[in-house]
Amino acid sequence: MTPKLGQNGYDVLKSKFEEYRNIGRFDCKSQRIVHLYYIHNLTTIRPKNAGQAMYLEAINHPDISVVVVTGSAGTGKTFLSTVCGKELHESHRFLQCITIPCAIDFQRAHGYLPGNFDEKIEPNIAPFKNALKNYLKLTDEKFKNAVARSNDPKNLDSKREEDPGTGTKKKGDKKSANANLSNDIEKSADKLYRECYKTIAVEAARGLDFADTFVIYDEFQDQGPREADTLLKRLGNNVKAIIAGDIEQVHQEGLNRQNNGISFIKHYITDLPMVAQISLGKVEVVRSEFVKDYIARRDPNQD
Repeated sequence: MTPKLGQNGYDVLKSKFEEYRNIGRFDCKSQRIVHLYYIHNLTTIRPKNAGQAMYLEAINHPDISVVVVTGSAGTGKTFLSTVCGKELHESHRFLQCITIPCAIDFQRAHGYLPGNFDEKIEPNIAPFKNALKNYLKLTDEKFKNAVARSNDPKNLDSKREEDPGTGTKKKGDKKSANANLSNDIEKSADKLYRECYKTIAVEAARGLDFADTFVIYDEFQDQGPREADTLLKRLGNNVKAIIAGDIEQVHQEGLNRQNNGISFIKHYITDLPMVAQISLGKVEVVRSEFVKDYIARRDPNQD
């Protein structure tokens, strides 16, 4: 019997095929369950679990314009969307990539502080740059090898240098080397972000048309219904919008699990043919074993 799935709904099927071939998506056009296909378009990253496989398929599917992804910290929501945006931008599928961090009221909250827009908004785009830093450490051979050498305890002895005064060998300054490596990765990630992404404050988005655009609405649970409504109405033709958040982590005063941005939009976009909704559970936490175990104990009754 065919599972009852909504538009672009995902389910795990019984299969003896290759990894993630047992995941099915209800296809709106054919009205049947199909295997994942567009996940194979990725060139540099692979999913670590079934939830991430569904998420990456939705991001890369040409018929899906809006991807709503929810889940706890450490499930890869921001990392995967940021890296996919970079790849899609470099493949010229979209003319621009935009990030809109959570509920930044630039004029009122930031306007009276010293510094320009980039300096004021820097703390809010740190998660995207952090994603690119992790991406570089995984994919850039120079950084990948340097990180591996830095983490190898045997490598400390191999970096002994001769003291010109005594002729004896002394340990190299590993702390300084690690600081230089971290600084190089941070500079490269910052450069990569500037090349691929443009940051827009929530209030500055009013009146804009995001056509031919890959856009990430991050921490959407901290948008109110009015801001959420405004941001959804910016989406034009040939757009890929990633709406990410965790309704269990609402930080904005006056918002809760019922009236936050994610809960608000789900009333209106569920089962639209161009929308996919992905929920990443605690089993999809990949940040570290500690975070995975902590969340499992914190929310024992949640999937």
